[in-house]
Amino acid sequence: MRFKILFSIAVHEKMDVVLDMLKNIQHYAPDSAVVLHVASDFQEEFSRYSLTDYTNVFTNPESLITGFSDQTLFFVHYANLLFAESTGIQFDKWSMFASNQLFVREGVECYLDKFDSSTYTEKLDFDIHRYRFLQDNVTKAAVDSFGFEMRKVPPEGTFYSRADILIMLSNKKLHTFFLDNLKYFVTPKLAQKRVWLNKRGKKLIRAKFGLAVRIFPNIFKRFIYASEELIFPTVLGRSNKRIGEIYCFLNWSNNLEVTKADVDKVASGCLPGVYAVKRVDRVLDDPLRVYIRESFQDHVDSSL
Repeated sequence: MRFKILFSIAVHEKMDVVLDMLKNIQHYAPDSAVVLHVASDFQEEFSRYSLTDYTNVFTNPESLITGFSDQTLFFVHYANLLFAESTGIQFDKWSMFASNQLFVREGVECYLDKFDSSTYTEKLDFDIHRYRFLQDNVTKAAVDSFGFEMRKVPPEGTFYSRADILIMLSNKKLHTFFLDNLKYFVTPKLAQKRVWLNKRGKKLIRAKFGLAVRIFPNIFKRFIYASEELIFPTVLGRSNKRIGEIYCFLNWSNNLEVTKADVDKVASGCLPGVYAVKRVDRVLDDPLRVYIRESFQDHVDSSL
């Protein structure tokens, strides 16, 4: 079976919320599939639940020791892609989906059918993640091997064609970078070192724009930023002609906190090409999550 979209998702807490998210995706993207990466410290809780009632959900057996804003999500999503390829999962588009993201409108599969990959036209200011990437010579060298100008895009709602994915996975320098640094996400002692480097590196470099930054060993610069916002949009989808906007609404004006008014606006179709929202708190009885869940359940009930 070939899936319209393969969603790559990192989960790390609250199995009831994970199941709620899977139900949401199944309803709004019924011809698509999900690959879950389960964080190492979430494995025990995750293993107590069965996913047999959820069709087209695959669990990556490789479980990384995850962190925050330390390249974790690049390694998680790249590992999910390797798992999908090794198991022969066929798909048209690949999309990163956040564990605090939900669909609120139908039609995302048809929307992505129209395009090869996504872009993001809202200009994002030069920020600390972009700056830290430029200071990280090891990661930057792997990305530079593609020959594209750096691009920074929030991952939620981005999508890329399978052809793009295969080109990325065939790049030896990026794959070598992944393999060489994977040990910091699978070996407990090295993962602890990564956490230490993350805290120490941010203190050393913080927002210090200047020559002093260059004297720090590169290892201090490697695990202190969200590289998934830079690596994937820089190396994927650059030669495509059919480019669409990302399909997830992000409320930058409200510190990324989504409101009921935002949900209603997206659900009504007032924002063309937008079908999902982020952030929705990872709490099952969160009022906004309940509102979204009851809205699509009402739609299901009315169609019976």
